[in-house]
Amino acid sequence: IRADNPLTAIQFRNTTGLTLEAGPITIYSTEEYLGEGMLHGLRPDEETLIPYAVELGCRIEIDHRTEAKEVFQCEIRSGLMIVSKREVRVMKYNIDNTANGNALELYLDHPFLKGGALSGELKPQSETENHFRFKLQIAAGTEETFDIEETGAQMTSYSLLEITAGRLEHYQSANLLRPEQIAALRKLLAVKERLAELTEQNKKLKQDVDVVFRNQERLRENLKVLGTTPGEGELRDRYLKQLTADEDLLTSSDQKQAALEEELKLARIERNEILKSISNISPAV
Repeated sequence: IRADNPLTAIQFRNTTGLTLEAGPITIYSTEEYLGEGMLHGLRPDEETLIPYAVELGCRIEIDHRTEAKEVFQCEIRSGLMIVSKREVRVMKYNIDNTANGNALELYLDHPFLKGGALSGELKPQSETENHFRFKLQIAAGTEETFDIEETGAQMTSYSLLEITAGRLEHYQSANLLRPEQIAALRKLLAVKERLAELTEQNKKLKQDVDVVFRNQERLRENLKVLGTTPGEGELRDRYLKQLTADEDLLTSSDQKQAALEEELKLARIERNEILKSISNISPAV
């Protein structure tokens, strides 16, 4: 099938009183052979279009754009910020009928925007599960453009832990969240910042401890090869003093790390309590 050309079709109604099974169908006009099509299962008195040939005398170009507009709704649920934005989609169909002196009755199946609504004057003749069907009349030798515009909602979600101060300011200025939610989210941002600082301190402390451990290993290896000369005795004393100082430093680091771990634990508990409290606040109306 050519992407730029529509298909010629017949409108077929089942008037047999019987259900017709799916299968190939041969199409004639009086005694003239037109082509082959495929009939899908058809119940009594049901009507369908059966394509059977490519219409080379007509070309269709499609241009589309989708724009996400401003946020119009925020909802907090189960630790998630669910954000809805207005979405506008416009599909432009440029139809060029070059058929020899023949006007075209064109059925245009337009895939619609889920949850969207049509705007503008162009109305569909019918609607299927996934498409609007428009019936268009295209005069011979003419080129016409049809714009189909739909508005809908684009929904995204992200963890409350990903919220930023900038986003929060925007939601507050647009009155998309309740004052209680704003206040709780500000607390969450403060706890997030404190957790980040504590985590960085803990990481730096562990790195410092690793440096001390490596230094102790070096000193112990050096002590193994020292002899009994006066110069080596002085060096041994110096190494032993350094080992003692390193042990004091490790003891202090252990105490600092234990305190940091406790702070981190309490901050995580506070963060989880804030998340729980935000989810229990009634949404903005």
